[in-house]
Amino acid sequence: MLEDWRIITAVLGGLTALLAAAVWVGRMTEFKSATTHVLEEIREDVKKIFDRLPPAAVASGSPLRLTDLGEKVSKELNAREWASEVIEKEGLTGAGKLPYEVQELCQDYLQGRFHPEPEQESLLKQVAYENGIDQEQVLNVLMVVLRDLLLET
Repeated sequence: MLEDWRIITAVLGGLTALLAAAVWVGRMTEFKSATTHVLEEIREDVKKIFDRLPPAAVASGSPLRLTDLGEKVSKELNAREWASEVIEKEGLTGAGKLPYEVQELCQDYLQGRFHPEPEQESLLKQVAYENGIDQEQVLNVLMVVLRDLLLET
Protein backbone atom coordinates (compact mmCIF):
# COMPACT_ATOMS: atom_id res chain seq x y z
CA MET A 1 0.00 0.00 0.00
CA LEU A 2 2.89 2.37 0.75
CA GLU A 3 4.20 1.76 -2.70
CA ASP A 4 0.82 2.73 -4.23
CA TRP A 5 0.99 6.09 -2.42
CA ARG A 6 4.47 6.67 -3.77
CA ILE A 7 3.24 6.02 -7.31
CA ILE A 8 0.21 8.27 -6.78
CA THR A 9 2.44 10.99 -5.28
CA ALA A 10 4.90 10.70 -8.16
CA VAL A 11 2.08 10.88 -10.73
CA LEU A 12 0.51 13.89 -8.96
CA GLY A 13 3.92 15.58 -8.76
CA GLY A 14 4.50 14.95 -12.45
CA LEU A 15 1.05 16.31 -13.33
CA THR A 16 1.66 19.37 -11.17
CA ALA A 17 4.99 20.00 -12.90
CA LEU A 18 3.35 19.51 -16.31
CA LEU A 19 0.55 21.91 -15.39
CA ALA A 20 3.07 24.49 -14.14
CA ALA A 21 5.04 24.15 -17.37
CA ALA A 22 1.87 24.57 -19.44
CA VAL A 23 0.91 27.71 -17.50
CA TRP A 24 4.42 29.09 -17.95
CA VAL A 25 4.36 28.41 -21.72
CA GLY A 26 0.96 30.11 -21.95
CA ARG A 27 2.21 33.18 -20.12
CA MET A 28 5.34 33.35 -22.28
CA THR A 29 3.23 33.10 -25.45
CA GLU A 30 0.98 35.89 -24.16
CA PHE A 31 4.04 38.00 -23.24
CA LYS A 32 5.60 37.43 -26.66
CA SER A 33 2.39 38.45 -28.39
CA ALA A 34 2.08 41.63 -26.33
CA THR A 35 5.78 42.45 -26.76
CA THR A 36 5.61 41.94 -30.52
CA HIS A 37 2.71 44.38 -30.74
CA VAL A 38 4.56 47.00 -28.68
CA LEU A 39 7.75 46.58 -30.73
CA GLU A 40 5.78 47.06 -33.95
CA GLU A 41 4.34 50.30 -32.55
CA ILE A 42 7.80 51.50 -31.52
CA ARG A 43 9.19 50.62 -34.96
CA GLU A 44 6.45 52.65 -36.65
CA ASP A 45 7.07 55.61 -34.33
CA VAL A 46 10.81 55.53 -35.09
CA LYS A 47 10.06 55.48 -38.84
CA LYS A 48 7.83 58.54 -38.40
CA ILE A 49 10.61 60.33 -36.52
CA PHE A 50 13.16 59.56 -39.23
CA ASP A 51 10.71 60.70 -41.92
CA ARG A 52 10.52 64.09 -40.22
CA LEU A 53 14.29 64.55 -40.04
CA PRO A 54 15.77 66.64 -42.83
CA PRO A 55 17.89 64.79 -45.36
CA ALA A 56 21.63 64.92 -44.74
CA ALA A 57 24.16 65.50 -47.48
CA VAL A 58 27.14 64.91 -45.19
CA ALA A 59 27.27 62.05 -42.71
CA SER A 60 28.66 62.94 -39.32
CA GLY A 61 31.34 60.85 -37.78
CA SER A 62 34.99 60.74 -38.41
CA PRO A 63 35.85 61.56 -41.02
CA LEU A 64 32.92 63.50 -42.44
CA ARG A 65 31.79 61.87 -45.66
CA LEU A 66 29.18 62.41 -48.33
CA THR A 67 25.92 60.50 -48.17
CA ASP A 68 24.21 59.33 -51.35
CA LEU A 69 22.42 62.68 -51.36
CA GLY A 70 25.75 64.45 -50.90
CA GLU A 71 27.21 62.55 -53.86
CA LYS A 72 24.22 63.64 -55.97
CA VAL A 73 24.64 67.26 -54.89
CA SER A 74 28.36 67.08 -55.60
CA LYS A 75 27.72 65.90 -59.15
CA GLU A 76 25.05 68.54 -59.74
CA LEU A 77 27.53 71.23 -58.65
CA ASN A 78 30.54 69.76 -60.46
CA ALA A 79 32.15 70.08 -57.05
CA ARG A 80 35.34 68.23 -57.90
CA GLU A 81 36.04 70.56 -60.81
CA TRP A 82 35.21 73.54 -58.60
CA ALA A 83 37.58 72.27 -55.90
CA SER A 84 40.40 71.86 -58.41
CA GLU A 85 39.93 75.45 -59.56
CA VAL A 86 39.86 76.74 -55.96
CA ILE A 87 43.04 74.86 -55.06
CA GLU A 88 44.84 76.30 -58.07
CA LYS A 89 43.46 79.84 -57.75
CA GLU A 90 43.85 80.15 -53.96
CA GLY A 91 47.06 78.16 -53.69
CA LEU A 92 45.55 75.87 -51.04
CA THR A 93 47.62 72.92 -49.94
CA GLY A 94 47.32 70.13 -47.45
CA ALA A 95 51.04 69.40 -47.43
CA GLY A 96 52.40 68.88 -43.93
CA LYS A 97 48.97 69.17 -42.34
CA LEU A 98 46.95 66.61 -40.44
CA PRO A 99 43.66 65.60 -42.10
CA TYR A 100 41.68 67.51 -39.44
CA GLU A 101 43.77 70.64 -40.13
CA VAL A 102 43.02 70.29 -43.83
CA GLN A 103 39.33 70.04 -43.00
CA GLU A 104 39.56 73.19 -40.86
CA LEU A 105 41.36 74.98 -43.71
CA CYS A 106 38.51 74.07 -46.05
CA GLN A 107 35.86 75.16 -43.54
CA ASP A 108 37.64 78.47 -42.99
CA TYR A 109 37.86 79.03 -46.74
CA LEU A 110 34.16 78.37 -47.30
CA GLN A 111 33.04 80.44 -44.31
CA GLY A 112 35.36 83.39 -44.82
CA ARG A 113 36.88 83.72 -48.25
CA PHE A 114 34.39 81.96 -50.51
CA HIS A 115 32.26 84.47 -52.36
CA PRO A 116 30.42 82.78 -55.23
CA GLU A 117 29.69 84.63 -58.43
CA PRO A 118 25.97 85.41 -58.89
CA GLU A 119 25.58 82.52 -61.36
CA GLN A 120 27.25 80.07 -58.99
CA GLU A 121 25.22 81.34 -56.01
CA SER A 122 22.07 80.81 -58.05
CA LEU A 123 23.18 77.24 -58.78
CA LEU A 124 23.90 76.62 -55.07
CA LYS A 125 20.40 77.81 -54.16
CA GLN A 126 18.78 75.80 -56.95
CA VAL A 127 20.57 72.58 -55.94
CA ALA A 128 19.66 73.17 -52.29
CA TYR A 129 16.01 73.69 -53.19
CA GLU A 130 15.77 70.73 -55.56
CA ASN A 131 17.31 68.39 -52.99
CA GLY A 132 15.37 69.66 -49.98
CA ILE A 133 18.42 70.84 -48.06
CA ASP A 134 19.69 74.21 -46.88
CA GLN A 135 22.65 76.13 -48.28
CA GLU A 136 24.79 75.19 -45.29
CA GLN A 137 24.56 71.53 -46.30
CA VAL A 138 25.48 72.45 -49.87
CA LEU A 139 28.55 74.28 -48.56
CA ASN A 140 29.38 71.25 -46.40
CA VAL A 141 29.37 69.12 -49.55
CA LEU A 142 31.81 71.54 -51.17
CA MET A 143 33.97 71.46 -48.04
CA VAL A 144 34.17 67.65 -48.01
CA VAL A 145 35.01 67.51 -51.72
CA LEU A 146 37.65 70.24 -51.35
CA ARG A 147 39.13 68.47 -48.29
CA ASP A 148 39.24 65.10 -50.03
CA LEU A 149 40.93 66.58 -53.08
CA LEU A 150 43.52 68.35 -50.92
CA LEU A 151 44.20 65.11 -49.03
CA GLU A 152 44.75 63.27 -52.33
CA THR A 153 47.50 65.67 -53.38
